[in-house]
Amino acid sequence: MRRDRLRGDAGRRDRLQSPARRRSLLRRHGPAHAQGPVDRRQGRGLGRRGVDIDFVLWDHDGIFVDTERWFFEATRSTLRDFDIELSQHHWLDCQAQGLGLRKVVSASRGDQVDLTQIRRLRDDLYEELLENNDVLIDGGTDVLALLGKRLRMALVTMSPRRFVDQLHGGTSFLSHFEHVVTGEDCSQGKPHPEPYLRAMAMLGATPRRSVAVEDSMRGLTSAISAGLRCFVVRSEFMATYDFEGACAVLDDIRELPSHLAI
Repeated sequence: MRRDRLRGDAGRRDRLQSPARRRSLLRRHGPAHAQGPVDRRQGRGLGRRGVDIDFVLWDHDGIFVDTERWFFEATRSTLRDFDIELSQHHWLDCQAQGLGLRKVVSASRGDQVDLTQIRRLRDDLYEELLENNDVLIDGGTDVLALLGKRLRMALVTMSPRRFVDQLHGGTSFLSHFEHVVTGEDCSQGKPHPEPYLRAMAMLGATPRRSVAVEDSMRGLTSAISAGLRCFVVRSEFMATYDFEGACAVLDDIRELPSHLAI
């Protein structure tokens, strides 16, 4: 999905590109309007005045590991044991709005089931699925190694730290990141901007000199709300979305370096 660069006078572009303006537009109109002017040229800076990018903030699930569908399967299978049916469309819709398991369960059964028990059973099944399936996405570590030579990076995921450690234990994956922000570190998860704002604060980064890389609508919304430009890597599980508001939608993570002129 590529569109021509939006045009306008320099003052108007600066106003639209400010983080406060983006957050205002996001609340009023959604991600399509919050992004502001997007430079479609390939270049490391992506900026209108050749501003360099110094920081990359990465999502995890769906970018480096193909886990989104397994998390959904674990959730759906667990809920079936409680006579609750869950479709992929409904799950993705809830996720995009930042509504998780509690919303799904309460809509079907109210307070008649123990949400803590469901979460525990779901997480146990998810952990088992991760152990028994190859979930690593090709190309991710190569891209990290390449970008890490020039850019500072953080991982911004809503997964619990134990799942991240389980997936990458015994590897050098986490060494590519100066900081890791997980769902346990945030009072509000994606699509709220807190995870990305927290990661930028830890890095000493500014939105102007940073980009985010996501695979989901809730992640894209979170990044844009934090004032970031965001690339989306399309996955089969999220194929129904057009990701309006992204800098670019990529079919493969290995396309990213060319967009940053690296």
